[in-house]
Parts: sequence; structure tokens; C-alpha cells
Amino acid sequence: MGAIRALHLPGARVREEVTEYHRPARSAYRMLSGAPLRHFTASVTFTAVGQGRTEVCTGSTSSQRCVPSGRSWAESLGRPSPASRTQP
Repeated sequence: MGAIRALHLPGARVREEVTEYHRPARSAYRMLSGAPLRHFTASVTFTAVGQGRTEVCTGSTSSQRCVPSGRSWAESLGRPSPASRTQP
């Protein structure tokens, strides 16, 4: 745990930190940089299901602040939007 991994993918360089590691059943990590999402965490769980087969379950959470633009942003602040203003 605590290891920093650097992934060099086509079009992106991602850094992640291992937050949980229970070999061979589970690992989890959080993105430190390079992801378009904020507060991204993920986990991978491996469960033997017999005869050399393994079930792989993944899960993730993230948050992304959505910022309205244009008219809706101005209106959400109780102000007239630039598009609705008239020029003198």
C-alpha cells in the first residue's frame, strides 16, 4: 500500500496510488493525476469460481464538478445573462 504507479497510455500519463492490497483477492487505488475526473477511486476483486476460472469485479467512484455555462450560469446567480443584455 502507498505505492505510486505511473501509467503511460496513448494520449495520457496517469499516476495512481495503491490504497489497498490483499493478494490474491483484492486491490484498490486512487488517481493522483492524469484523469479527467476528480476524486477517482477504484477497486478490483478476484474470486475463484472453480476449474481454473476467476470472476473479476471492478468498481469505481468519482466526482466531477459540473459548471453550467452561458445563460443558465448567469441565471443561477440571479443575474441577467450576457446574451440577454442590450447594448445602449
